[in-house]
Amino acid sequence: MGIAISIKEITKSEIINGITTLFFLFYLYKAMRKFYEQKRGKTIVKFVLVNILFFILAGIGSTLTLIGSMFIF
Repeated sequence: MGIAISIKEITKSEIINGITTLFFLFYLYKAMRKFYEQKRGKTIVKFVLVNILFFILAGIGSTLTLIGSMFIF
């Protein structure tokens, strides 16, 4: 995430930001494919499920952090 923000701030280009994001997603897919040594279809399904799970957990974590900070302050 930090690298993506840095690239966006340095280039000031949405096209470069989009290309970088697609490259990162492709890299994650290839890493999963090599690690699990499975076919494309199964790897794509795992990739999608892992990303969905990540966003759900990130949302829950952000919400809990927000609620926790409200109680602290």
